[in-house]
Order: sequence, then structure tokens, then C-alpha cells
Amino acid sequence: MDRTAASGKTRGGGVCLLINTFWCLDAATLVSFCFPDLEYLTLKCPPFYLPREFSSVILTAVYIPPHANVRIALDEIFTTTNSLETKHSKALFTVAGDFNQTKLKSVLPSYHQHITCSTRGPNILDHCHTNIKHAYRSIARPHFGKSDHKAVLLLPAYKQKLKWENPSKKVVHC
Repeated sequence: MDRTAASGKTRGGGVCLLINTFWCLDAATLVSFCFPDLEYLTLKCPPFYLPREFSSVILTAVYIPPHANVRIALDEIFTTTNSLETKHSKALFTVAGDFNQTKLKSVLPSYHQHITCSTRGPNILDHCHTNIKHAYRSIARPHFGKSDHKAVLLLPAYKQKLKWENPSKKVVHC
């Protein structure tokens, strides 16, 4: 996503999503937003393999600057995510990025935070929220280049519905 003059920004922050072509070839941009209080980019990815309970993966990269108007930023994230959830009700939603002490749980209470290790000093500033509980477990990794945030490796911990749900017996009358 390129910044526009309307964003009022010239440096710092920014969002980026890199999609591995071995995972998904048809990623499509659904929404992008760049203003002083919030930057985000949302992609829809239909990966080659996905548990049958999901139709696609909706990824949102977020950056909320340290001095942003948090209410405006969270309201925009809520409005966009809620709209997309209505259109893509069977998708796996992931909202990740640098939230700078902002709590996404206040506007998306059904989403679960998966990063449990510190990402900058003793604080967890980078978050990864999904609409699935226990989807990932996090492991801290070294910084990338000159970044002041640690990298985080998210390992899948999700168990398919098919594997944790007990089989049900149905009687069919012909």
C-alpha cells in the first residue's frame, strides 16, 4: 500500500503483507486505509489448503501510531471488520500489527490475541488477533534488521473441527 498525500504522513509506521505463492496465488486487496490515526491493509486469500470449515483467509495488517486518536482508529477497524465478516461469514479472520498499547478486544471481543511474548522491551505492542480461539502459539525471534520490534513466529495450534468434534448419528428415513 502506498501512502497518499491525504494521509499527512511522510515517515514512520506503514503496513505490508507478503503472501507466499506456494500458499496462495489469488490474493486480492479488499480494503486499504491510510490516515494519521490508522493505517491498514486487508487481503482475501484463498489458500491451496484450508480446513473445510473455512472458505478463505482474510488478513488485515494494522499500524496505529503512538499518538493516534485511539477511538477513531478502533471504530474504523470495527466497522471494516464487521462489514467483511458479514460478507465472508465462513472465513478465518486475522488482524495483526503494531497496536501501540491499543486494545482491540474493546471493539472486537470475540477475537483472540495469540502473541504472548514481549515484542518491544517488556511490552507486547504487536498483536495477532483471530476469530478462532487457540489458533496459534507464539515464539519470540530476533529483530529484523534495524527494527526496534522483535519478530514473532506464530505456529499453528488449531485443530480441525473434524478432529475435535465427536461424530453424530443421524437417522435417514427413505
